[in-house]
Amino acid sequence: MIAFEFDSKFTPKKVYIIEKDASKVLLPAGYGILPMNTLGIYLKQTNSFDYSFTYTSSDNKTFNSTYVNYDKEKSEGNKYVIGNIVYKNNELNTDKIPLTSKPTAFYVMPGKPGYIVIFEYFRKTRELKVRLEKLDI
Repeated sequence: MIAFEFDSKFTPKKVYIIEKDASKVLLPAGYGILPMNTLGIYLKQTNSFDYSFTYTSSDNKTFNSTYVNYDKEKSEGNKYVIGNIVYKNNELNTDKIPLTSKPTAFYVMPGKPGYIVIFEYFRKTRELKVRLEKLDI
């Protein structure tokens, strides 16, 4: 992921590159010829984007941007990680929250300031868990 920092005249000041694993999306047959905006709508509806959301503070001096990453660690096995990019006090920091459980599906949303809400669905037990997770900002 890439984050750009601009000055007051909208001139690029700094570029931040946040390392994450590449993700692959399989499209149904024939979808490759669709226009890009239609393809974007399809990917958004199927929850295929790694990007989750961005929110800013009320004074517009701080922002959080959250994404989902599928880490491929050789020693620990494959796991999902919720990444958070924070711009605060003219500094960019990243934070990762690993998912310790193995849900069938999950969704990440903004919670109260400094927190995110994680919805986890488990098909076998037919249960939905909702939790509030504090960000390290």
